[in-house]
Amino acid sequence: MFINNDYKKVLDLGCGIGQYTNYFIGKGYDVVATDISKKALDYLSNKNPKVKTVLQDMTDKLKFNDNEFDIVFAN
Repeated sequence: MFINNDYKKVLDLGCGIGQYTNYFIGKGYDVVATDISKKALDYLSNKNPKVKTVLQDMTDKLKFNDNEFDIVFAN
């Protein structure tokens, strides 16, 4: 996977239980993890209490400002 240390803030859209969220955090990125499933976000938060999570339906307008993130990741 592409890693560039010039970019620090990642938005993980549709993170599920956080496989890639945890990967990015492990590489030193500041990650905001989003998903439509509160259950998945709760699971992720219980496994990694430091992770920032946001309940987000991607068919709705995103709850973030333009240029807030260096990378937007969706798998």
